[in-house]
Amino acid sequence: MDQKQDLQLTKTESYRLWTQVPIRFCDTDAMGHVSNVAYAAYLEAARFQVFSRIFGDGPDLSSYAILARLELDYRREVNFPGDLDVGSCLVAIGTKSFELGHGIFKNGECVATATTVMVSFDYETRQSVPIPDAVRKELLAL
Repeated sequence: MDQKQDLQLTKTESYRLWTQVPIRFCDTDAMGHVSNVAYAAYLEAARFQVFSRIFGDGPDLSSYAILARLELDYRREVNFPGDLDVGSCLVAIGTKSFELGHGIFKNGECVATATTVMVSFDYETRQSVPIPDAVRKELLAL
C-alpha cells in the first residue's frame, strides 16, 4: 500500500459505504485487546455489505469472486466492549480483479486500515473471469 493511499484510508470522508460491527468478548485475546484474527471477520462483514449493495437480494459476489489478498495495518489498540464502524471504498479495478480499501474506526478514531483484492472467479471452470459489466458499474459507484 503506498503512503498516499494509506493516509486516505485513515479518513472517514474516504468512505461511502459503512458497516457497524459489535466487538464481542470472544474477539479479545489473553492480553485483553481485540485479537488480530477478529479483524479479518470485521472485514468479511464489510465485504458482505459491499456485495449486498451490488446484488441486493440476488446472488452475492461471494458466488463469483474469491479473496486473493488481505493487507492489514493495526493502528491503535482496541478493547471490549463497543462497536466498530468499517468503511469500504473501491481503490482499483482491473479486468478480472478489484481492490477494496477499508478503514476500521472506534468512536471516530481510525484503529486499523486494510486493503483486500478480490478476483472474479468461475467456480465451475475454476478460472478467473472478467468482472461482469453490471458489477463493474456498481463497484465504480463506491
